[in-house]
Amino acid sequence: MTGYEHLVDLGPPGSALKNSLIISGIDEEREIIDVDISQERFCFFNGAAYPQGSFIKTTGSILQCDRGTWVDVEVEEEF
Repeated sequence: MTGYEHLVDLGPPGSALKNSLIISGIDEEREIIDVDISQERFCFFNGAAYPQGSFIKTTGSILQCDRGTWVDVEVEEEF
């Protein structure tokens, strides 16, 4: 068990709805963005606000809210 089984797949981000930036895990993109990331306390996905540290599932990916940005979490096991 991965701990993500309880997450409901929210589907893809809707282009007409408010969504925070989604980036892959810790890599060069993350290092560049870290300089510009504010201290946001919420991330948005399809118009809904999620607090810092929240996890969501979207089209087969697990995302974690980190200072207003969604970070793609690499999961070893099938969820």
